[in-house]
Amino acid sequence: MKVFKIALLAALILCTTACQDPLLKSDDIINIDITEAWKTRKVLKLSDLVKEVEYIQVESNVDCYMNRAQMRFFGKKHILFYDSRINQYYLFNRDGSFKCKVGTNGKGPGEYGLECKATMSKDETKIIISDWSATKVILYNTEGRVLKQKDLSSEIKSRFVNKIYCDYKNRITFLPRRPFDSNDGFASLVYFDFELNRIGEVLPRNNDNQAPYVNLSRNASISNKNGTYFWEMYNDTVYQYNKEGDAIPRFHFLITENNLTEKAMQTRMTGKDMSFKYTFPSFVYWLPGHLCIHCSGKVGNVFYDLKSKEAFGASIENDIYGFRVSIASYGSYYPDQDICVSRYYWEDNGYYRERDKIRNMEVTNPELRDELFELADNPAEDQGPIIMILRMKQNQI
Repeated sequence: MKVFKIALLAALILCTTACQDPLLKSDDIINIDITEAWKTRKVLKLSDLVKEVEYIQVESNVDCYMNRAQMRFFGKKHILFYDSRINQYYLFNRDGSFKCKVGTNGKGPGEYGLECKATMSKDETKIIISDWSATKVILYNTEGRVLKQKDLSSEIKSRFVNKIYCDYKNRITFLPRRPFDSNDGFASLVYFDFELNRIGEVLPRNNDNQAPYVNLSRNASISNKNGTYFWEMYNDTVYQYNKEGDAIPRFHFLITENNLTEKAMQTRMTGKDMSFKYTFPSFVYWLPGHLCIHCSGKVGNVFYDLKSKEAFGASIENDIYGFRVSIASYGSYYPDQDICVSRYYWEDNGYYRERDKIRNMEVTNPELRDELFELADNPAEDQGPIIMILRMKQNQI
């Protein structure tokens, strides 16, 4: 498979923003009033954020056919996909060529159950897959061979694992969902080594019955060279866990109108959906130079600019190649590579509905737009998912 790389036609000035983390300059917590910020609206142009675009055609054949599979890891060497229809992981090379299946659905050794999460080690030599309750955590090599398997449920102390990833120290990090019952051993993040031994935790706390059960923090954790950032939704606070192991509150969210976050989240437990009636943060994520808060209710995406210290409601206009982009969404930013990655579904990105509109847009790279039209209308026989890779101008969170 080929990797197609398209440099922007217009000359782009590289961003000179310092690589140092601006959050380290002050211990003062930053308060962001979500409903107040929403009153100021901006449209960010994609070309202001992105300096280069690349796309990859992922291979598709009888051994690796996937239907709307989820991308669980995107590295410098490998791409890991999960097809939830058949509960199967597939490993691809970075150029999109198929490498091997990883494990299989089942209850035997080296097999995993439904709702499993996965990631890869920093050097991309190991694949880690955990079932939904961490009763079976399996390490594989990149040939699909099992290296180790262990039950970690007694260490996680939760009935559901929201996410696993390897942090800046290459520790296997589990982000568990809050348990139903009171559990003094529960922590927001739990660290393991590659022998699957527990080596630490972050923000250990009792399971306060007054706090809501619902945990939407699965995409709210990100690591760079300065530490790990994590949204603790029960406190409406983003913490930084730095190299010394300190948990430092950096951002706190305020809602001055319809301030019913806790009530709304608790009410969800009873099956009543209040998400369109009241405003509350539902996801927190990052783009270079920005903290982004996606809200339910009457407020949409709110961005906080780390440099200007301004909060505002925002949307992103793709003035590079016209198609909808999903970087203003959950967990698409990879700070160690300075890229945002998007798995592209033509049917979900307004392609068929907005063809004429996209063709008539003024864009900086019409050649790329035309190539994507060709791929959508005349896909190759071995063409699987299309992955859009946006190389960002800034390299900080």
